[in-house]
Amino acid sequence: MTGRKIAAVLTALALIGGAILIWQVFFPGEKTRIVRAVKAVAEAVEIRDGESGVVAAAKLKGLEQRLDDQIDIKLRDRRQVYSGRFERRDLLPLLAKARQSGLRLKIGLDQFRVTVEGDAARVEAEAQIDAAAADGKWKESWQEDVEIDLVRRDGEWLISRVACRNFIEK
Repeated sequence: MTGRKIAAVLTALALIGGAILIWQVFFPGEKTRIVRAVKAVAEAVEIRDGESGVVAAAKLKGLEQRLDDQIDIKLRDRRQVYSGRFERRDLLPLLAKARQSGLRLKIGLDQFRVTVEGDAARVEAEAQIDAAAADGKWKESWQEDVEIDLVRRDGEWLISRVACRNFIEK
C-alpha cells in the first residue's frame, strides 16, 4: 500500500470515528441520558463549602425538575436511617434546611449498571459519600451500593426511588 492509500484509509477512519463521537454527544442513547440524569441529581444534592444562596437555589430548582412527584427513599448514614415515601414538594424544603445547617456533602457515583424496560429504568451504582460539619468538628466517609429507579414522563427521566442495597437486603 502506498503512502497516499494509507493516508486516505486513516483519514476515512478518523472521519468515521469523529462522526460516531458527534452522534453520541448530540444524540445520546437512553442509558446515557439516564446516567446523566442520575449524576445531575447527585450533583444537585451535594453541599459544597462556600456555596452562595443563589447557587443553592439554582441547584434545588434543577433537582425539582429531575424528581418524580413521589420519591421512595431508603437510605442510611452512620447514625440514622431515612426511609419513607416523600412528596417532591415536601422533600425540597428538607434539602434546603440541610443546606442551611452547616452540613457539607459530596457524592461520587461510579460503576453504573443500567437496565431499561419501556418507561422504567433502574440504575445500580457505587456511591462514595463524604460528609462533614462546616466547622470541622466531624467528618465521615463511607461507600454504599445504591439502586435508583427512574420513570420517563414527557420524554424526561425522573427519579422515583433511591435506596441503599445493604438497606434493601436487611
